[in-house]
Amino acid sequence: MLTDDWRLRTVDLLFEVPYVDEAAAALVAILIEHQSDTDPFVPLRTLLTTTGFWERAWREWEAKAKPRPPFVLPPVIPIVLYTADVPWGSKRTIAEMLGAPQVLHPFAPAWSPVFWNLAERAPEHLLACGPWMQLMTLMRISGEEEARFLDICREAIRRLIPIRETEHVRWSELLARILTYAIWRRPKEEEQAPRDIAEKENPAYKQEVQAMAETGGEYLMRQGAHREALRRTRQHLRLLLESKFNSLPERLVQEIEGTDDVAKLEEAFERALRLERLEDFHW
Repeated sequence: MLTDDWRLRTVDLLFEVPYVDEAAAALVAILIEHQSDTDPFVPLRTLLTTTGFWERAWREWEAKAKPRPPFVLPPVIPIVLYTADVPWGSKRTIAEMLGAPQVLHPFAPAWSPVFWNLAERAPEHLLACGPWMQLMTLMRISGEEEARFLDICREAIRRLIPIRETEHVRWSELLARILTYAIWRRPKEEEQAPRDIAEKENPAYKQEVQAMAETGGEYLMRQGAHREALRRTRQHLRLLLESKFNSLPERLVQEIEGTDDVAKLEEAFERALRLERLEDFHW
């Protein structure tokens, strides 16, 4: 935690990654600030996060036993990942955030994050940049007309195929994100087309692709239907057994209520119809 009031602050992603060259090895902090809209506070927020990171490094250095090595600040690379389809239209530097008098602005710290602006990247360039960029490509053209969007969607899905066998988990995660975004972002009448494309391009993985394309609403509906089917089947089985044998042992009640397999409960119901003694009931 970089500051005492961390719970009151927007959480940015800050990663420490190794950097190695001929001279030395070091940890470099990469600060990722994801923005889907312009925000005038970004220069200040990235600066505060970075200085908090440096302050923590300072405290850790002071806590070391003497003799301590010379203190050096770990390098930080602040990157603003801006994914809207229009150029960044807000402040980029600390100086731009200052009020009057203008004559004092040169004394502002020279701090400006690196802005990675999705709107400035051509879709064809993004497609050629590797598997992870396929989702960014769809985000880049999300507002374009249907035929163009589906053409790019098809190409993005195809470009994941080379990693399907060698990096299956990564392929699955990336394809799932592409489908989720395409279904969520486009009009409802278009949501089936990305699913069809993914199934056609991955015929041996049709069931897996169908699971990926399931929307949150569909998942909740399916889960709700499953829970309701369980509730009804458990209730019917208990009522049948109780009507034939009066009260049931607590052990049997717990077994029925603890069974999450609807088919197993239905089979038990069929057997219970023909049951003459409760002692003969089994799963």
